[in-house]
Amino acid sequence: MQMREDGFPRGIQYRYYPTQLHLLTLLIALCFLILIGESGAWAYAQDGSMMNMQMQPRQLQNKPSSQAGLSQTSEAESDILSARQMIMLNMQREGSGTGWQPLDNPMMMKMFMEGPWVTMLHGGTFLDNSVQGGPRGGNKIRSQNWLMLSTSRPIGNNNIIQLRGMFSAEPFTIGKAGYPLLFQTGETYHGVALIDYQHPHDLFMELSADYMHRILPHTWVNFYVAPVGEPALGPVVFHHRYSAFLDPEAPLGHHVQDSTHISFGVLTASIIYKNWQLEGSLFNGKEPDENRYNFDFGPLTSYSGRLSYLLGQHWSFQISHGHLEDPERNEPGDVDRTTASVQYDKTFHHGWWANTLVFGHNFKSGHDDNSVLLESTVNFREKNYLFGRIENIQKSGLLRNEPAAAFNISDFSVGLGRELFRIMGIPITLGAMVSVYAKPHSLESVYGSFPISFHVFLHTNVPRMRM
Repeated sequence: MQMREDGFPRGIQYRYYPTQLHLLTLLIALCFLILIGESGAWAYAQDGSMMNMQMQPRQLQNKPSSQAGLSQTSEAESDILSARQMIMLNMQREGSGTGWQPLDNPMMMKMFMEGPWVTMLHGGTFLDNSVQGGPRGGNKIRSQNWLMLSTSRPIGNNNIIQLRGMFSAEPFTIGKAGYPLLFQTGETYHGVALIDYQHPHDLFMELSADYMHRILPHTWVNFYVAPVGEPALGPVVFHHRYSAFLDPEAPLGHHVQDSTHISFGVLTASIIYKNWQLEGSLFNGKEPDENRYNFDFGPLTSYSGRLSYLLGQHWSFQISHGHLEDPERNEPGDVDRTTASVQYDKTFHHGWWANTLVFGHNFKSGHDDNSVLLESTVNFREKNYLFGRIENIQKSGLLRNEPAAAFNISDFSVGLGRELFRIMGIPITLGAMVSVYAKPHSLESVYGSFPISFHVFLHTNVPRMRM
């Protein structure tokens, strides 16, 4: 096998003509136009609400008892959530860490109830064969995966505790070097910066505890403590977004948008008023090292703040800013990160539709990185999926001899999936995705004239919670 100059496998050069690039770009654009043409942003499907005690959180918070179905003695009382109802609301809106997603999401989870405890199981696994084209590409069969378990209970009517653990077998199923991904950068292997490779996740992705306390009828304070966890910075991380449900690739803007989702030491305090959440975090901003099985604790010298808002059942918004002290292990210097995102999720009869728009900006000494991402997944007739992602990023770190040189890179991906069968209720889905890129001519000598990437994969996940 031919090797690149930095020791990574060399890929295959694919050659295409410009006309084919235009046609592929037009096809991807048409797919997104078809998705965007879906209407009914404010029509909420009644069968997507939570059963009995869960009810519809928007109705619980904003409607009197005659509409929300609560047997309370007054409208004022009916508008106040019990601690038990708040647990159910949190189940719907929690994405990753303390970040929020739209309420009307597909809820791929399994719920268990034992006494006062409510336990949730989430997870997903890919078995993926990827071919990344061009001189810097490569191919690899690997498995990306994660499993999360959370349990909550009320204490009286004004207090809630939650414990959460999230784990990944990627150190074993991908390996320390990660997997080939054109134009990706971030973290290291054998002390050398990864280029055109995506690093694996750590074995311990989250170990956290939350304590919520009601201080006013509609106002709660929350304290999040995590030896491993996610600070209040960035959108819901990509593998927890339903808009990226079947996408086997990490976004190229991952290290500009949501790379702090595994931080070894996080303290977050927040105040929640109905559909608003204001948060502040102190955390260890240093990215994980190459040993994916241990804990990389460090001082909590980084900080961030985030404002989140849920609009109705279908929309979530966040804007956040953070200061990361010396995050990259091989690139000294602090980073100031600003992100903003919008998510729109909607369930409907025999399917669902999820979308995310993300902006991220890293302010670094000497150069900045910008990124914009739009991704969408639609599930229709229960077993069929159409998904895609468009990214544009000002990317540095692609050239070892000029690490500060930044290039404008665009990625266009589109894929299809079909559920084949179920084993004990667990869906097995076959999928395929193709990615093409736009890049400066100055990179053709490095990446070739027109690299293209393919994925064929099997995917499984905790099935959708049926009401």
